[in-house]
Formats: sequence, C-alpha cells, structure tokens
Amino acid sequence: MSSPRIRCLFSILPVALTALAGADDVVDGFIAGQTTAANGRTLPYRLFIPKVPDQAKLPLIVHFHGAGSWGDNNTAQLGQARRFGASAWQSAHPCFVLAPQTPTGEKWV
Repeated sequence: MSSPRIRCLFSILPVALTALAGADDVVDGFIAGQTTAANGRTLPYRLFIPKVPDQAKLPLIVHFHGAGSWGDNNTAQLGQARRFGASAWQSAHPCFVLAPQTPTGEKWV
C-alpha cells in the first residue's frame, strides 16, 4: 500500500512538467515547486527536466533524502540528487529527477 505522500508526489508530475517549465527559481537545473494536499499541508520539491525531444519516453528518478535534509528551504534535499542532473549523468542516462523535501521532524514512511 502506498502512502498518501508518495501518491501525491506522482500526481504532481504532469502539472510540474508543463506549469513549471518557465519557472525562475532554478538550482543546478532543478525547478522549484510545491504541492498542497487536501488537508492543506504542503510539500516542497525540485524537478529536473532533461533537454531531450518532447516525444522521448524517459525514466523518472524520485530521490528521497535522509533526515539531514529536512526543512522548508527547498534546497537542502538536492545534495545527492544533483548527481542525476549533472551533464555527465544526463548524457549517458537522460531522465527526469524529482527531489521532494520532507518537513522538519517528519518521515517518508
């Protein structure tokens, strides 16, 4: 059984790919975003969109950070996720990368 938080992450991907394509808040190629659950809680995330033809079917890597990256600054969770957005990785393995940030004191599961 999947958790509501994980289902929420996957539900935002189509919106993020279209609505955030022109966003200004970009760190190392990762676009900032945030999703809000039905109960009003928010979850910040970063999304890396590879530079490939629009029709390309590519994998999605969902990077779940460790406890040291909790927070609400929407940058701390990028530590290890950056490697998947790096040009060396992307040239060999193009993919989307989603890096959500869990709020301070909470857990993924």
